[in-house]
Amino acid sequence: MRKRVFLILVWAIYGSVAWCITGDSLRYLTPKDTIFIKTDVVGEKYFEHKFEKKQTLFSLAKFYGLGMEELYFYNAELKNKPVSEGTLVKIPIPNRAIIRKARGTMSASKYVPVIHTVTKGETVYRISKNYFNLPVDTFKKWNNLKENTLSIGQQLHIGWLSIEGVPDSLRQYSGNPIFKKSHDLYKQYMMNLSAGQKENILRGAAYWQKEGASKAGEFFALFRNAKPGEGLSVYNPMNKRKVFVKILGDIPEASYRSDVIVVLSPQAAKMLGARDSRFFVEVKYLTPD
Repeated sequence: MRKRVFLILVWAIYGSVAWCITGDSLRYLTPKDTIFIKTDVVGEKYFEHKFEKKQTLFSLAKFYGLGMEELYFYNAELKNKPVSEGTLVKIPIPNRAIIRKARGTMSASKYVPVIHTVTKGETVYRISKNYFNLPVDTFKKWNNLKENTLSIGQQLHIGWLSIEGVPDSLRQYSGNPIFKKSHDLYKQYMMNLSAGQKENILRGAAYWQKEGASKAGEFFALFRNAKPGEGLSVYNPMNKRKVFVKILGDIPEASYRSDVIVVLSPQAAKMLGARDSRFFVEVKYLTPD
């Protein structure tokens, strides 16, 4: 009975603040808030926090268990300018931070509901199992779904988040192992740069096999100007995202046009936010001085 009362109370709170932006001038989450979560092309969960007076990026990052480098990875446009009231800050949320089982001792004053909004092509199974590892029958019961039909824009309850934020112990490089690979390559790149290697810059087209199948572990590039195994910095100026990838080998001359300076694996291209199979990038690589 206690669990049922709690669920009803959560939905009452959610219904009254359906479009509330989280936090106030003193706190980053309040009991009246609702988290409207999105899922990007690599399965990363995130929501947008509206910056308030007296808040700082450093304390915001700490509240959600992020390092500043990780926060800037998702918000590159904030790195070199002051953040003003009303600015939207993208916050990644790891699956492990989302509570997906109501507990009898849970208090509605200590947790906020997490809501997923349906987009084109999403299904009951994809949202419940693939996105959030939630049993389908539980998901359907929470959302009073009699059938498997969903509509674009439909708002679905998928769990709760503590108003105490996200401990960094619940993160594994922002919930996505791909970020760890990029981060490790970045550290090696900077070590080689500080050891005296020369940094070179190329600008041109990147290509990726948009329709091809990819495994979760594929995170590499084909590149002509540096040795296999070396790290490569790839920057997308359209959204200011940068990733570091490992060079797998040379670009086959007969397979790609001459203006293609790098061929990326699908995972790397998606981390850069690529939408088209060809897009403009800036590449940095190291060579012995």
